[in-house]
Amino acid sequence: MFMKSRFPPNTDIYGMKKYSDENARRWFERDGGDSLPEIKSFEDILLKAGVEVTPEIRQKIPSVEKYTNIYGSKPIVQLDEGTCEKFKGKVKEGDRFIAPAGMFNTGTNLLEDLLTENCEFKISEATKSKTVFVLDRAVKAQVPWGKHSPLSWRLKHVAKRFQGAIQENFFPVLMIKDPLTFMDSICRHRYEAFWREIPGHCPNLVPINEKERKMIWPRKSFNVSIAYSKKNHNYTHHKSLAHLYNDYYGEWLKADFPKAVIRFEDLIFHTEYVVEKVCLCAGGKMFDRPFQYIKSSAKTGLGHKGSNGFLDSVLKYGNVSRRSESFSKLDLDFAKATLYSDILEAFNYTIPLDM
Repeated sequence: MFMKSRFPPNTDIYGMKKYSDENARRWFERDGGDSLPEIKSFEDILLKAGVEVTPEIRQKIPSVEKYTNIYGSKPIVQLDEGTCEKFKGKVKEGDRFIAPAGMFNTGTNLLEDLLTENCEFKISEATKSKTVFVLDRAVKAQVPWGKHSPLSWRLKHVAKRFQGAIQENFFPVLMIKDPLTFMDSICRHRYEAFWREIPGHCPNLVPINEKERKMIWPRKSFNVSIAYSKKNHNYTHHKSLAHLYNDYYGEWLKADFPKAVIRFEDLIFHTEYVVEKVCLCAGGKMFDRPFQYIKSSAKTGLGHKGSNGFLDSVLKYGNVSRRSESFSKLDLDFAKATLYSDILEAFNYTIPLDM
């Protein structure tokens, strides 16, 4: 079964190039001569982050080869050509901000913490005096329209404590994640996503037996709603978790304002590279000190109980053999038929052809 594509062969998704490792390398060379780092050892990544690798941990470290066969050995940072210069040319130094955006469970908290610890910006006194949200730093927890909110809310909605913010002065860094691990993680931490809960069947994209078919008849898939504001009745509705992924990221990836898109996987396995890349692009500079990793979970509070720390994330997300183990064959087939192949190809998110 082929993955769904809305575009003619050899065309870009919404004008976005489909990067292979080789295409990405050429693009970054045009952008300024960057050489892309390659993953060679998960143990080296852990040691660089200051994690003590015991014999017990070493036995649990997954295969690098299997990982790179899926995601590639190099990072993928999606930047429209000239984006960095466009943003820095439009927003003067002292007025620039950087903030994460993305769906639930995609690493937005981790990105904020990594930028806070490693990237600095100048904030002008005029900017501080004009806004009520600035706390003397340019790295913010979210974009001012809400980090999980649909992109259509940009310039139309103001998140709590962001009154007075000039939204065009924010450089958004969109986090994207393998749709299979995204759907698996949202089963464990649903946040404000609501859909029919089926014990023992999640991700549940489609019914897998007669009982489930009767539950949702005449629909053919499990609808999903996202409650962005219950108080104001702000919901979005989607035909399934796969459609949620398409709807959310499809809207973002066709936008032409300055932004960056980085993979959750690269935030774990190419941490220093992607953090520095987006920091410099937005007009910041890296602190003059060794890179600071976040070894404990970047999420806090009851709503984030059970979130992964750095070691757990390397062991979990480095083990690609488990990507699809939570999916039934019917759900996996539905995902392959529904998810936009252009997005999957651009970020090396191959859907398995069999279970």
